[in-house]
Amino acid sequence: MKWGMITVLLVMLTLSAVNFITLSLFGNLTSTFTYPFMNAVRYISIAEFLQHLESVVMAIWVAGTFVKISVFYYAIVLGAAQWLGLSDYRPIVFPIGFLLVMMNIWSAENLQQLTHFISTSWTIYSFFIQLLIPLFLLVIAGIGKKKVKGDAGK
Repeated sequence: MKWGMITVLLVMLTLSAVNFITLSLFGNLTSTFTYPFMNAVRYISIAEFLQHLESVVMAIWVAGTFVKISVFYYAIVLGAAQWLGLSDYRPIVFPIGFLLVMMNIWSAENLQQLTHFISTSWTIYSFFIQLLIPLFLLVIAGIGKKKVKGDAGK
């Protein structure tokens, strides 16, 4: 719990700093860029030596995305195995991976469709997926723990 809170705090500070930098640099133009931080990094020039750091930022971005997808994929596979009552999660790794790839291809064919979805429907989906479902599962887990403690006392 401690390291989870520290991680959330560091991510929040990093995102706030990135947003502050891009907003300070571009002002009202920030909303017109697809990736404003990448445009901001292009302006970095330290003593005519450190230039063109876009590749470093892109490598960090890709590595972070890979780690995030890997953690979520592992959680989905492990959760599905527990939900299905399987003793081992390995038999469902490939089928769930295949379903995730197919959902990725099906969800948006290009950046314009993805942008339209995010600007119109994502708020409703994210409310349910990122708030209500985890909250519901937390309440169920809390009720289950209370019942186990209550049954142990009898």
